[in-house]
Amino acid sequence: PRSTARSQNRAREVGIRKVVGATRYSLTGQFLGESVGVSFLALVLAWLMVQLALPYFNRLTGALLTIDYRNPTHWLGALGITLLTGLIAGSYPAFYLSSFQPVRVLKGIQQLGSAALRPRQVLVVAQFSFAIALLIGSVLIHQQLRYIQNRPVGYQKAGLIQLPLEGNLYREFGRFRRAVIESGAVTEACATSSLITEANSNTSLEWPGQRPNERNILFDQIQATHSFAATFGIKIKQGREFSLAFATDSTAVLLNETAVRLMRLKDPVGQVIGWQGESRRVVGVFEDFVWDSPFEPAKPMLVACIPGRVSTFALRLNPTHSLNASLQQIERLYKQFNPAFPFEYQFVDESFAQKLQFEKRLGSLANWFTGLAVLISCLGLFGLAAFSAEQRRKEISIRKVLGASLAQLWFTLSKDFLRLVLLSFLLAAPSAYWLMHHWLQNYAYRTEISGWVFVLAGFWALLIALLTVSLQITKAARANPVKSLRTE
Repeated sequence: PRSTARSQNRAREVGIRKVVGATRYSLTGQFLGESVGVSFLALVLAWLMVQLALPYFNRLTGALLTIDYRNPTHWLGALGITLLTGLIAGSYPAFYLSSFQPVRVLKGIQQLGSAALRPRQVLVVAQFSFAIALLIGSVLIHQQLRYIQNRPVGYQKAGLIQLPLEGNLYREFGRFRRAVIESGAVTEACATSSLITEANSNTSLEWPGQRPNERNILFDQIQATHSFAATFGIKIKQGREFSLAFATDSTAVLLNETAVRLMRLKDPVGQVIGWQGESRRVVGVFEDFVWDSPFEPAKPMLVACIPGRVSTFALRLNPTHSLNASLQQIERLYKQFNPAFPFEYQFVDESFAQKLQFEKRLGSLANWFTGLAVLISCLGLFGLAAFSAEQRRKEISIRKVLGASLAQLWFTLSKDFLRLVLLSFLLAAPSAYWLMHHWLQNYAYRTEISGWVFVLAGFWALLIALLTVSLQITKAARANPVKSLRTE
């Protein structure tokens, strides 16, 4: 943009070179050579930037990208793209400047006209439309991520750890449970058949009033010991949870609210259902919690009290004790009960956070792409401002001679760019709304598309545009009018 914006300054050079014998082909080759040279310089700078940014990009995306310098295809591709970019970028000024007539140029009547301004305006509108759409999308992606992160998961993630039941601990988990609770490091503990953050088992059930087409419905299932709800902080809505005080709980089950609605049980507590060929009595109904994906609706779930089918131990840390002291105390007891195995544990909140890694990476990538799009748009707008200021330098000088202030000149020159930004916003907003609306349909739990997002994006686009063009406009408005009008 800068080279074409300054093409009038080189018009006299072209005229003089033609007078002394330069041909149009030699001038075209000169300008194309200059453009290709700049492109190859950009290739070197781009290579340095890629080398510096690649480790960070790999950490951001979780990928392991490398540059294979021994592959000739990569070199040919890079050189080919660079050459093509240089030829395309330099083609307009090369062919246009070389077509100038020396007589008209040296008389000062060669004008670029408004026809040369239109393509630049179209490009700037396209660039800013893309940048505004990305800006709107980036805000909505972060809004959706915060919505999912703040959505209640149905249990208390903080202060909860899980470790595998293996070795002696599988047989001694009852004694180990009592020991860690009596130590004060843990307030409650239970054993389960799987991690609370990973769905890995389902089954079919039989219940009173079941319809024939409901026999193949799958229910998520967990086997657990007593104190299951107390350990995880799951809210019991009806009835009670498993307890050592009730010997009959060895044949008891808990259902979540979604399962009760699906089974159409008006009074679920005390109902007898069929599970894996056995009759089980429902002793309680618990609030839905996220077991699989936090982006999907809750599934019907059953929790059965079967101490013999557990493989994971969950411990609720004492919030009044320091974290390190509690872990050290648990590790000491663990080594007493299970010395042959290492003490390995994981925090539930960290495990749950892994479910949101893709969305977090998507948000980070959206930020980077939005920043790059805004930067490229600003460069285009800067070039257009330089071109426009060059075209209107005599008009600006005449206005200054007639008494126009700097503020008046700034407003006169800025309003054209504000129209371009407004047009870009009008083109980008509907497209961004349509795209983000369809993207959000992938989530059962999703945020609403608020109007303030579009207002904020439009405001930032307008502010960025004004800051970008103000430098060129102010420079043109402060120029000495004598230099522009001395030939008039």
